[in-house]
Formats: sequence, C-alpha cells, structure tokens
Amino acid sequence: MKNNWIFIDSGYKSGFYNIAADEEILSFEKPVLRIYGFKPYCITLGYSMNADDALNRDYIIHKGFDITRRMTGGKAVLHGDEITYSLAAPLSFFGKSVVNAYEKSSLVLEYAYRQCGIVIERAGENEKGNNPICFAEKSKYEVSAGGKKLAGFAQKKCGDKILQHCSIPLNVDFSVLKNCFSLEEGEANELADKISAVNLLSKEFIAYAAFKNYLLEGFKKIFHVDFEITDFSAEQEKNIYERVNRKYILPCWVMRK
Repeated sequence: MKNNWIFIDSGYKSGFYNIAADEEILSFEKPVLRIYGFKPYCITLGYSMNADDALNRDYIIHKGFDITRRMTGGKAVLHGDEITYSLAAPLSFFGKSVVNAYEKSSLVLEYAYRQCGIVIERAGENEKGNNPICFAEKSKYEVSAGGKKLAGFAQKKCGDKILQHCSIPLNVDFSVLKNCFSLEEGEANELADKISAVNLLSKEFIAYAAFKNYLLEGFKKIFHVDFEITDFSAEQEKNIYERVNRKYILPCWVMRK
C-alpha cells in the first residue's frame, strides 16, 4: 500500500520565506515534500558556521542577494539557477537513521538525473576540508558526476522528524560563486573542477519544471508514495511571515550577532 504525502509547489520565493516555510512544514501531520526556487539569489548558511570568515559581504550586497541561516547544518550554499526541495517526514521512514535518509534520497536524485541522461556517482566517506562552500566538498551519499558534485544535502533531526534540504543547480556561474566567498586563490580556481550542474552535463536543456517532474516521479518510485497537492493555509502563511520577521531576516540570527 502506498503512503499519501503532501506536495507543496512553492515556485520562486525569497530566501527568507523559503527557510521559514521549511520550518513550517514540520508542523504538518503527514510527510511533506516542498519544491521551490530562489528569487533573488540567496546564500544560506549552515546552522553552526561562522559567516564572518566565509562571505564577501560587500559583493553580496552590491549584487542584491539575500543572506540567511538555515536550521540544518553544513556549509554555505549560493542558491542561484537551481531547483531545491525540502522534505519533512518521520525518522521512522528511514529506519530511524539520518544516514539512511541521505542514502534513500540519493536514489531519488539518481532517478531524476538519469531522466536527463546523466549518470551519477555517490560519494563515499566525507571528504572534508576548509572551503566554506557546500558544493566544493562531497559528503557521504551526495551525488556527483566525473568527480564533480551535483547536489548538496543538509538535514536536521527535529524531535521524531527529519528536515532535509537538497539544493540542485541547473547552471553555475563560477564568477559569481567565487566572488560571494572569501577564498584563497587556489580554492577559487578549483571550483570548476569540483562542481557541476544539470545543464552543464545534459545534452538537452533541462528546465526547472521538467526537473521538478523528474523529482516527483523519483519520490513516488523510491518511497512508494502518492502526493496530495496542496498549499499553505492563510494561517500557515501568516506563521511563515511572522517567522521571517522575528528570526530569519534579523542579523542576530543570520550573522549570530
């Protein structure tokens, strides 16, 4: 028997809204999959990372990009030309293991990339370094092609649930990426050797809407679920915007000051 999950198609929202909305989906009784994009571009910081050491704030402000901090861990992500999903589900869906959550979700990504003609690899043990950019380093079960990382996972255990984020670049502007961060010259020059994207590898152009459908198909097949398509209620939208204003937009949260 298939499980019935909720699907929220948010489209393009600000980074502040998106991260606040991801906290809101934890309040649903059923598992929730939310797919969205970022406008304007946004940098999200991992929950525990030091922003002062990582960011070129003058450049970010000049470009008009947002900056906020996620509930989930990991390093910084520049959300540009990409598709993102968040998943809130009971940990029991993954055998009560956060590692299993990564592994099972990576199978969804494998399915979606295969529809684009892209054969992926899964990372082994963590390959950690000092680069502040999430996509510059591979962690266990994250996907890559030809040694280049294609998507970035972050997740957090919240009571008996898990909140998982996945950022999937459709394209990468390496000049913008490297200018957003405080990098050594060697680190900046190596980005193109470490990171790739859907439309840098696919023989045909893959639009946001097409990859969204591939993700939905992948979740249905791997998790054996059907989706109930819905949206946030008026009360939930109010909660999201209140959360933005009292938390995700404030310097005391974003920069931890």
